[in-house]
Parts: sequence; structure tokens; C-alpha cells
Amino acid sequence: MVRNKEATKGIVNTHLKSAKIRSNTKNNTLFNIDARWLFWLVVAMIAAFYILTLRPGHYWVGDDLQYIRHAINLIEGKPYIDPLYINNALASVAPSAYPPIFPLILFVIYAIFGLNFAAMKVVLIGFFIGALVVLKAIFKQRISAITTLCLILFLGLNPEFWDFKDRILSEFPFLFFSLTALYLMQRNDSNQTYSSAAMLSLLMYLSYGIREIALILPLTLITYELWHYRKLTTHSMFAISLFTLLVLAQRYFFVFDPTHFEFDQQLDLLIEAGATPPTTFSYINLDPENIIKQGQRYFWSIYRFLQLRHLPFSGYFYLFVNIFVLTGYITVLIEKIRFTEIYVAGYLCALLLFAGFDGFRYLLPILPFYIFYLFVGILKLISFNHLLKKTALTGLLLMFVYANSLCFSDKESTFLGPNTLSTKNDQLFSYVSNNTLPTDTFVARDPRILAFFTRRHASTYPTSKSNPEEFMKYLRVINTNYLIAVPRPYEPSYNKIFDLLLEKYPDELQLVFDNDTFRVYYLTNNK
Repeated sequence: MVRNKEATKGIVNTHLKSAKIRSNTKNNTLFNIDARWLFWLVVAMIAAFYILTLRPGHYWVGDDLQYIRHAINLIEGKPYIDPLYINNALASVAPSAYPPIFPLILFVIYAIFGLNFAAMKVVLIGFFIGALVVLKAIFKQRISAITTLCLILFLGLNPEFWDFKDRILSEFPFLFFSLTALYLMQRNDSNQTYSSAAMLSLLMYLSYGIREIALILPLTLITYELWHYRKLTTHSMFAISLFTLLVLAQRYFFVFDPTHFEFDQQLDLLIEAGATPPTTFSYINLDPENIIKQGQRYFWSIYRFLQLRHLPFSGYFYLFVNIFVLTGYITVLIEKIRFTEIYVAGYLCALLLFAGFDGFRYLLPILPFYIFYLFVGILKLISFNHLLKKTALTGLLLMFVYANSLCFSDKESTFLGPNTLSTKNDQLFSYVSNNTLPTDTFVARDPRILAFFTRRHASTYPTSKSNPEEFMKYLRVINTNYLIAVPRPYEPSYNKIFDLLLEKYPDELQLVFDNDTFRVYYLTNNK
């Protein structure tokens, strides 16, 4: 009965809000035109811009290659986890395996096009374009068509999103599935069916199957219904139950425990907690100092996303931007606590508790809402004057266009310049492939890249950066044959430990390769 009353009240409020939006459409536009028909033209232009500006080649990082290796292993019928990547509690750059949905997407692309990186990037661009379309549906009843268009243009033409199109990473599919799940929650709020609940559970699982942080989605659904209805509806319980079954099925069919190496027992002698490799949830850090540090880092990551460094008095301008954002967030909370606001708050809390950091990449799923709150805050604070509203929004867009154009120029010139490090990498991989044995074990800065291109066992450096004895002990425990020093221009802390190693163990480290960037040392005592 309570549910029916609340549903009726929600429908009435929706009709009233729709009438209010229609009556205020003129006041919420930059120009006295209906911009809805422009949306599809803008989306098509963004898609064409992204595809036509795909860069040749690829700047490899470990995450890209680990996803691709999972997909290749599925195609070839091999174990999901790459046994060549040595991951343990003493030396780890990432979990031994990532969730399977994104590798399954790459699996389909690989099955159709082969190992075609350009095809993978085009499909990922399609997910991003799909996410922009879903955003329009989410905000349809909340902001005018022209404001939505401005938001889509801001996101689609942002240099960071544009630059990200050249990466083979999971963020664009995650953005699409998570936004679609939020849209379905929003649509189903007043008209739930078991079929829509099943679809919602599938979308929540697809998001979770890409990144575990999507656990925020079912928690968002639970929080919303407990806040508004003081109970969970039958359809929502069905959706959450089905989501749980899909998660359990994933854990059954995809084994995420790494291959046990013969040195596991030896590692147990070095650490009290044993040699269990870390998982994604191992990176949760509840230390208040870490939470504050993460908050500061993500705060300035948004500053870089907005490209404000190109503007005069950029720090003060960023302060005003965040005042607008906070005003917008409070404004929509006062109107109604919706799924999107709960999701954003939950996602931010999860980021602050996570010890890992990758600024723009980790913030990407909620940046559309940040820009939405920015626009809402501006419209709220200057709503008393239509001319001021048009002037403020137009001025804001022009400033962002100016800053973004400068950033586009920087990114393009930087990427198209000679990639010296890539050439040096190729030389390193060629040496390792042609001059070492397939059974040899390496220790390098990012073992996943080395393992992918050379098919050699590889581990990263142990966590100790100042103790050469502990470093050498780890090398001996995993039977390391070769140690690859970090590139000279990068990471002084690691260069220092290599200097200490060479000073303490000059007879055990024999230089066998040096291309002025990478140095490869042969461990003479591990024959």
C-alpha cells in the first residue's frame, strides 16, 4: 500500500516536473531554438572525429596487455590467467587476473578480426558513443535539450576522453553498462516488471564483470528504496538475487587463483603472511591518512581533466567551478535523492578507500555527473537573470574551448613526435627473445609487458626500494636469471636501489645488454 502511494506520488511529481521543464525550456537554453534534433548530428560528429583521429601504433602499458592476454587465452583454450606473469605478496603491479567481461568483449573482436588493435579501439569508441546517448536519456527530464547538448559536447570534445580512445582499457564499456543500469533503475522506479528487473540484474553484472567497483550499483538500488520506501520491493530483491547468482557463476567458471609456482614455499619464509598474491580487494586501505591523500590527488585530477592550467588565475577559477558543482549537487539532492546522486557519492567513497590511484581513468565513470552538477549549479546561481545565464554559460564554454584547444595541440604534438622509448623497448624485446631461454625468469618494472612480447616468466621489483639485501634475496628466491633496470630517465628511487645492488654484488650482476635506456643484468649465481 505504501509502495502504491509512493508510486502515485512519484508519477504526479513527474508530471508536474515535466510541465515545469516544458514551461521553462526557453529560460534553460542558450538560444531560443530547439536543440534536440542537433543531438544526433553532434554524436555522429564526435564518433567520426574519434575514429578518424585514431593514432597509428599503440602506447603499451601492462593493463592493456593483460586484458588482451586474457582474451587470447580464451581463444586458444588456455588457462584464463597468464602463468608467465609472476604475482605475489612481495612483488605486484596488479592482480593476477581481471574480471572476465571486458576480455570476453575483446574475445569476440579477436574472433572476428584477429589480433586487430584498431578494430578493438573502434568498438570501444562505440561504447563511449553509446554512453553519451544513455546520458541524454538519464538527463532528459532534468535539464533542457540545449544544456544536454553542451554537456555532450564538453565530454566528447574533452582532450582526456579523446586521448583515452587510443587505449584498450575497460573504462568505456564500464561507463556504458553502468550508466545504462542507472537509467533502467530510474525508468523502473515507477513501473517495475520482472523482465526489467532481470535486465537490470544483467546490466549490473556486466558492470561488475568489468570492474568490481560496480558493487556500488546494487548498493545504490538498496539505498534508494530503503530511503524512499523503507523496504526493498519484490522486483528489486529479484534483481539483486539474480545479480548475486551471476557473480557466483563468474567465480565458478573463471578461476582467478594464480598458477602456483615452485617458489611459493620459499616466499613463505620471507614474509609472515605467506605468499598469497593480492586481489583487487587487497588494495582497500582504511587509513585516514590514505583517504585524505586520495582525496587530494583526485581533487587535482579533476583540475587536470578540466584543462584549467591554460587559463589565467586557474586555481581561483577551479575554486569557483567546484562551488558551482557543489551547488548543483545540493540542488538536485533537495529536489529528490535520486539513483545518480547515491551512485556518485558511493563511487567517490570507494575511490577514497582504494589504495591504488589512476586519476582520470578511475574518475571517468562519474565525470559526466560532475559536469552535469556544474551546469546545474551555474543555472541555479544565476537563474534570476536570463541574459546573465546565457552569458555565463556561453563564456564558460568559450573558456573551456580555449583551454581544450591548447591541450589538444599539446597531446597531438607529443604523441606524433618520435617515440624514443618505444624504439628502445623494441630493442629490449628483441634481445630477450633472441638471446635468452624460454624457461628464463626476469624481474622488470612492468612484467606484464615483457611477458606478453617475449613469452618469458617475469616479476616486478620487490617492494623494498632501499635494502639491497632484501632485493637480492627476492631475486634468488624466484630463481631470477635476468634483472632489467628501470629506464634511466625514470623513477630515481629504483635507480638508487640498482646502484646499491651493483655496489654490494658486483660479481653477481653481469651487464649483458645496454641501449642507453634499458640495462639487462645476468645473475651469475642463478645458473
